This record gives sequence, C-alpha cells and structure tokens, in this order.
Amino acid sequence: MKHYTCGHCGHVTETDDQLEAMGFRWYSNFTSKISCPNCGTYTIQQAFDDTFTGGHFLVVKPFNRIRKGQIK
Repeated sequence: MKHYTCGHCGHVTETDDQLEAMGFRWYSNFTSKISCPNCGTYTIQQAFDDTFTGGHFLVVKPFNRIRKGQIK
C-alpha cells in the first residue's frame, strides 16, 4: 500500500494508486497539478520539453493551516 503525506497539513492518504490520491491532473502536454484533499495546498509542475529533465515547480499553500483530520 502506498501513501501520500502533505507537507503543509500532515494529512496522510493511503491508496493503491498514489497519483489518484494526490488529485493528480494533466493540464497540457507538459503541465500537471497535484493537490492535498484536506487543506488545498497544491503544486504545479511544468516541464521544458518532452524529456522531463527540467522545468518549473510552483508550490501554492493556503493562508490558514488546517490540521490533519480537521474539516474545512
């Protein structure tokens, strides 16, 4: 079993498909987004080309921290 831990709120998600648990989505050929289902923190990854050896990485954190298990 794989798990994902959010670095912002500490939320842990256990799943067989780690990308699905992290809310992974493709937005274009070289741009994707991963988000925490608990606090809304997300990262946007954008590769320079189809080799995926370099690119940009942006982390967006919500202003208010939500602790693990806390409901929004």
